[in-house]
Amino acid sequence: MNSPPAEPSDLFRFAQKTFDRLIGEFAAYGLLTNPRLELRQGSGLMCYSDLSDGNIYVSVPDRLDEEGKLQALFLRSLTGCRDEAQMNRFFQLLLPWGIAHELAHHYRREYGLFGESLWKEEQLANRFASAANKYRLSPEDEIELRSLLEQAIYKLSRQGATLDSAIVSADNLLQALNVSGEIAADAARNIEV
Repeated sequence: MNSPPAEPSDLFRFAQKTFDRLIGEFAAYGLLTNPRLELRQGSGLMCYSDLSDGNIYVSVPDRLDEEGKLQALFLRSLTGCRDEAQMNRFFQLLLPWGIAHELAHHYRREYGLFGESLWKEEQLANRFASAANKYRLSPEDEIELRSLLEQAIYKLSRQGATLDSAIVSADNLLQALNVSGEIAADAARNIEV
């Protein structure tokens, strides 16, 4: 017998509001979603699109069931977040980008633009999400997110993960060099200008 579905968490409610807001904003630019598109609570590590049903799933670490608690513990160990509050803040800062990323996949499928190359598809979704969220964070939030990302990268590197693949997998060499620590963010911005 399956257990009853978990009640929406605070982070999932935040994700739903973000999803609705982004859909409204993108519609103002002529990007219309399929009316059947839903944001559903998922069981992965963050956001993903299900190619079989076309919906977007968001997995958040603040569910109170056993799976949610295990997910939170696992993600805290990966990212180095000191407690659940910091982990939830990390997700709150990242969810708008993740949802915009998955919406990019949705729009490309809906408009017949989804390509053969999944690598290229991911790069396009990354660019769309970055453009949609570039100026949404306050300077303080941006500093906090950068700090949390640096903390996560450091923690992952201590566990044997490497960032060398960032240069190989990214289609924006300047961004990849910045992410991998080869050049500083200020140098990347100066080169872009």
